[in-house]
Amino acid sequence: MEKLLNQLKDVLSENLTLYQAMGRALESEKEALKAHDLDLLEVAITNKNSISALIAGLEKSRLAIADALAEKLGIEVADLAMTEIVKHADKKLADQLLILRGAMRKIVAEVTEQNNFNRAVIEKLTKINFEAADNLKELIEPSGGYMNKGQMSRELGSGKVVSQTY
Repeated sequence: MEKLLNQLKDVLSENLTLYQAMGRALESEKEALKAHDLDLLEVAITNKNSISALIAGLEKSRLAIADALAEKLGIEVADLAMTEIVKHADKKLADQLLILRGAMRKIVAEVTEQNNFNRAVIEKLTKINFEAADNLKELIEPSGGYMNKGQMSRELGSGKVVSQTY
């Protein structure tokens, strides 16, 4: 049991480190968005994706430990709670696990908030760019199109920017 509890502590500690790195990556992403720096944004997104992959791999380890702990305690994994787990640890390890649980709750909430903010900014910028492109399309090719008769029809075709009036 003690081996499993120490493994859980190690996984939670590593998870905490990864979420802290994700927070820094999200801060870099935010700075790139504020600076309109696409190169920095690409680096930040690549970094986020790498960290996400590490978190996903670590989650598999955590779930395996949770399954083993639930089996040892004779309960369903869905009913496994840190308050139950720490009852089977010495005081020092129990305190470490509870501290890690609190730190994880805090960092996950912070990272979620940062990610939601950045996502909202990206969605807004995408919408603005789409609308600008749509407006530009109207300037280049009026929705009414061009007439098939007269001087304008001979000199201009669809997709040409009108530079003079008749």
